[in-house]
Formats: sequence, structure tokens, C-alpha cells
Amino acid sequence: RAQGPPLPEAQVPPGLRPWLGRDNCGTERWVAFHSGLAQIVGHFNHLEFAPALSSLVELLRPVVQNPHVAFDCATAVSSALALASQCAEQLQFPVLTARLRQLAAVFGSFDYQMKGEDYIDQSPWPVRWMDSMEGILRSMALLKMHEAQVEPARKLPTRRALVDSRGSSNVLRVAIVSVCDYDPGTTPLARLSQINKDMYAHRHGYETI
Repeated sequence: RAQGPPLPEAQVPPGLRPWLGRDNCGTERWVAFHSGLAQIVGHFNHLEFAPALSSLVELLRPVVQNPHVAFDCATAVSSALALASQCAEQLQFPVLTARLRQLAAVFGSFDYQMKGEDYIDQSPWPVRWMDSMEGILRSMALLKMHEAQVEPARKLPTRRALVDSRGSSNVLRVAIVSVCDYDPGTTPLARLSQINKDMYAHRHGYETI
């Protein structure tokens, strides 16, 4: 539900209700975290991306080892991970960039649901909700481009990729074996499943049995 509206309180699972509106970001741990993050932002602003990324690892390490601690101020963790993703992007690590963006979204989404978008946007942490969502889309698009460049076979049907990698002779044959034990007089699930498997197999050059 990262991009949907926050859940109404009545729909929040009972175990999460104590977290609604709960703000522990003013405690000593997070004040110190903010101070450390501010220093790292200085490195980033001076284009010192590798040192900044290393410092972020050290800043985050003791916090993320315990989820109960990390989610106490999820926006803080999200902002640090978002900054780490920007460092990775500048260092041209597209896979790491995308994964850090995804992790940042996990923590950001938690506070989005528990406290709302305004809480994130008006917090002292260097992160904005919509910016983080747009950053994920951008990093995933760049990751797809990177994968297409370094692994062209990803864009090919599986059988074609196997032919290209192994040569046309001695090609590995792939088939899907599916068993659906439904009474056709009661439910069409078996037929629907077969149609689904046939379409998938045809798309990727498999056979169905």
C-alpha cells in the first residue's frame, strides 16, 4: 500500500494500532542519528559520494539490526537509505541504487501509513514522500536499462535465449507439466488453468503436457 492512501484506523491490524501517530524521533538516539546524518549530507553536497555511502553504512548498521528500533523513527531510516541510494546512483551502481530505494520505501511507507504524508514532508529529515516514490520509479527504469545492456537475453523468450547461449544444436527442451484435478461439471478451473499455461508456454517457447 505504499502509493495508496493511509489506512483508516479501523482497518489497521490490531498489532499495529499502537504505532498510529507514535513519534519517537525526538529521543536521544534519533537526535544523535540526525546529527550524524547532517554531517554525511555535507559530504554528499561536496560530491564525496563514496565516503558518504560508507558513513551511511556505519550510521545505519546499529539501528537496522533491531526492527523495533528502526521503525521507532522509520522516516529517519528512510531518509538515510534514500541518501545512500543517491550516493550509489552517482557512483553508477544501478542495482544497489534500486535496492536502497526499495528499502527506503519500506520504512517510508510505514510512517506514511502510521502518521501520514504531511508528517514525512514536514519532518526535519531530508526526505519527501512523493520525491521518494518518484525516485523508486526512476531507479527501477534505470535498472531495467542496465539489465538490458549487460544481459540482453533478459529481453528474449526463454527458448531463444537458450538457443543463443548454447547454439542451435543440442538445445535443451523445456516443458511445463501441470495437473489440475477438478470436476469440469462443477468448475471450469482446470480448463482456465490449461489456457493460462498454454499462453505462457507459447510466449516463452515452451511445450505444455
